[in-house]
Amino acid sequence: MIPYSISVSVPYKNDWYMEYIKVSNPTHTFTFDELLGVVSTTGLYYFRPGAAFHYSNTGYSILGRIIERVSGKSYGQFITEEIIRPMGMVSSFMPDLGTDRELPLPFAPGYVHVAGLIQNVSVSNVSGNVAEGNLITTPSDLALFIRKLLKGEGVLSSNLVYSTMLNCLPTTPGSLSLYGCGVSSINMLGYGHTGAHEGYLSQMIHDPVTDVTLVIYTNGWDLREGLNSIKVTMGHMQEALYKVKRIVLTR
Repeated sequence: MIPYSISVSVPYKNDWYMEYIKVSNPTHTFTFDELLGVVSTTGLYYFRPGAAFHYSNTGYSILGRIIERVSGKSYGQFITEEIIRPMGMVSSFMPDLGTDRELPLPFAPGYVHVAGLIQNVSVSNVSGNVAEGNLITTPSDLALFIRKLLKGEGVLSSNLVYSTMLNCLPTTPGSLSLYGCGVSSINMLGYGHTGAHEGYLSQMIHDPVTDVTLVIYTNGWDLREGLNSIKVTMGHMQEALYKVKRIVLTR
């Protein structure tokens, strides 16, 4: 999260909290209360509530904590029992400990390219990403999930999906970028979401009108020009989705 204002002195000031902690303890297990406590302590925010829109991983961490309090289950247990298993996602699971650092075989290793050096970053501590990026899955499971969900054949009724979830609004006044409840609307592609974890980028999309579902991913980050390189890569991935959809619809 980018600070709008910060008035307290903490040892991790001007640094990413999780990276600061992992320097001395790479397998530290981060918790919702810990991460949300950082936001509470520092007073970090993008803008005052109701003033604008900005995607925030912290918002999903808050939602994850609410799910735990309401359900009485851990977030991973709730998602596994209420979503992953009922929807038939047989190749998906959610590691949540700092020591859960292994990917099941077979897997695509993740790489980061920085200043001429290519690093294998497949082994990672994802405990700080619970509820916003700790899902290990496959393209087939992602396609199954987004299609069944948006067709009302998953864990939500079609009425709830269309009346609430897909009620997308412009992220800024007049913008063509639309966001709903956990999904974005992309013109001529459908509804879905992107995903990113160090070394990996992905996007899943489903068009309820044509019943076309698409999933694309890459197992490499190009950081030679900073984060702008990732934006460029995501742009190329989206162009590929448009091309593939045209091919599918003309068959």
